Amino acid sequence: MSDKNDPEYFEYEVKRAQQYFENSAGVSRRALARIAAGGAAAVAMLANARAANAVAENNLSDGSGIKLCSQGGVNPTDDELKFNNEIGYKYIYSAAPRGARMSVDDMLAAKKRYADAGITLHSIRYLLGGKGGNDINTMLLNQPGADQALEDTKSWIRDTAKVGFDYTGSRLMITGVWEDDMVDIRGGAMERDFDPTSPKVHGSDYLGDTQPGTPRPAPGLNTLYWGREYGYDEVMANFKKYIAQGLGPVLEENKVFLAFHPDDPPVFKSLGGVARIMCNYERYKAMFAAANSPYIGIQMCCGTWNEGGPLMGKDLVSVLKEFNGLKKYREIHFRNISSPPVNGMPHFHETFMDNGYYDMYKIMKTLVDIDFQGLVHLDHHPEMVGKEYAFLSYAAGFMHACLVRAKNEPKGVL
Repeated sequence: MSDKNDPEYFEYEVKRAQQYFENSAGVSRRALARIAAGGAAAVAMLANARAANAVAENNLSDGSGIKLCSQGGVNPTDDELKFNNEIGYKYIYSAAPRGARMSVDDMLAAKKRYADAGITLHSIRYLLGGKGGNDINTMLLNQPGADQALEDTKSWIRDTAKVGFDYTGSRLMITGVWEDDMVDIRGGAMERDFDPTSPKVHGSDYLGDTQPGTPRPAPGLNTLYWGREYGYDEVMANFKKYIAQGLGPVLEENKVFLAFHPDDPPVFKSLGGVARIMCNYERYKAMFAAANSPYIGIQMCCGTWNEGGPLMGKDLVSVLKEFNGLKKYREIHFRNISSPPVNGMPHFHETFMDNGYYDMYKIMKTLVDIDFQGLVHLDHHPEMVGKEYAFLSYAAGFMHACLVRAKNEPKGVL
């Protein structure tokens, strides 16, 4: 009996301890009974934990249940592939290079590169795609070239299906992700900060992306990022025309699910002069209704939802259950932030999973309890010593520990 990782070895040692105490003077029968009960409980606990760990480990490799995931390039190096296998990431998603279109052959080559290393390339994201990188924004704002942008995106969807992918991603953040600076989140690690009162607050997407030479807008929440104001009704009319009616039938024909990232940060109904489609619970639901398709949904970004906190109109756990029931997401972004809204507005910085205001275990336990069958990925990377490998290692351990615990505890326990 030499394998110390074997539960039978642990049980054997417990019995040896009991025999020792039985042969020792001054030990009562009651104490011996307690020792025996404690040993049995310890053996049971160890067995349960190992069983849960085995189930979680199987999920990482056999395609069932929750799939812990990371992001990778479309042409990964040998070291990157080796690292993913060392850590245990069996699922990767990639993004098409901004401003470029990947051919079917290019995507098949990327898929094979990962498969040869024993890793599944789950999908390649179009993000904003196309010339200038803004096909989705071009359509949502009905900019010059919107009809061509629609045809280009249809072509991407068809190519995605030809490669064997049933999923791709984009975003509805017409003025992009907003921030004001990078801040020290712990020990010198740097991450994005959003302070709505900062004179440096700015978005990432603006007219210059589609019309080169246009100056970058001045910072400020109300600066016109796309040359004029765009109201909610106008933006939603374009969404219905180009996304719901234009892309919807092609997505359904090719059985490709298009997942949009919501507005980050949320709550603000307009930023940079442009109305926002997914900034709170009510507008998420309005988008679902306008899309009216089982193949149009969201990337369920938990960090973004918690940036809005109670101002979103519904708590995160309830939304995870509701939107899963509606089959509106197949992917979770597992990110924590520093704080809920301050003075009625999001005011936060991104941070480590164990260092924010939200209990990330509640997310994983909810996903296990509702039998979620999709990706859970680590989302944004802070700048750390060790570059991206440091955070990827940290995140893998944290997420896997949450998954093992969630599978080991009874349903409904939070």
